[in-house]
Amino acid sequence: MFGWIQRFAWWVRRSRMVPWATLVQLALLHVLMILSAPLLSADDCTRDWRRAEDCLRTPGFAQGLGTTAAVIGTVLVNGAAITTLILGSRQVETQPGEEPPPQVNYSLDVMTQGQQTTIMADSGQPLWIYASVSCTDPNVNTQALTASITFAAGGANANWLSLGQPAGSGGYQAVAVTAQSPAQNAVLDPGATEIYVYAPTEGQTLTASVTIDIGSSNYEIEVF
Repeated sequence: MFGWIQRFAWWVRRSRMVPWATLVQLALLHVLMILSAPLLSADDCTRDWRRAEDCLRTPGFAQGLGTTAAVIGTVLVNGAAITTLILGSRQVETQPGEEPPPQVNYSLDVMTQGQQTTIMADSGQPLWIYASVSCTDPNVNTQALTASITFAAGGANANWLSLGQPAGSGGYQAVAVTAQSPAQNAVLDPGATEIYVYAPTEGQTLTASVTIDIGSSNYEIEVF
């Protein structure tokens, strides 16, 4: 590596044409050139970040490439799947050669007492509605998610319905729904009357609805 410097020094001693200071400067310049040359690798993400396969093999970059896992939500009412939707995705860090992560599945399971959906107005008899959240990821605190479920009445005859205070019951969040006439000789409006169920998940809310049929003590009217 330094052969040319040695030969140059011998020539200087023979010719005495170049001062020793110049020789030292040339030697230092040569050393600096060697030290400043980068160490190149065929798998170097720092040199060409566009090559993903190189980044996977470059120390410090492989853990940042990772992949995503889809987050899916399914709504069930009395055992029937009503809606399945994509809630989003998770960024998961993977190493080269690892299997891609499985998708994460949330379920909002809503049930009515005895699978009934009819309430008699002014009878004082409640219809109980139960809801729970489950998830395929064991690290998700589904108990806390279930405890945060809320209920609301909506639709054409929401003013006929009263909801009790939600409470935990056997792993579910439960609410009692009763129906009362809002006024004497009140008449039910056409259209659907719903109980909405809201369950938080990963940044989004799963929503289910239960259609309620309201009947009176003299006759029964089904509201669709």
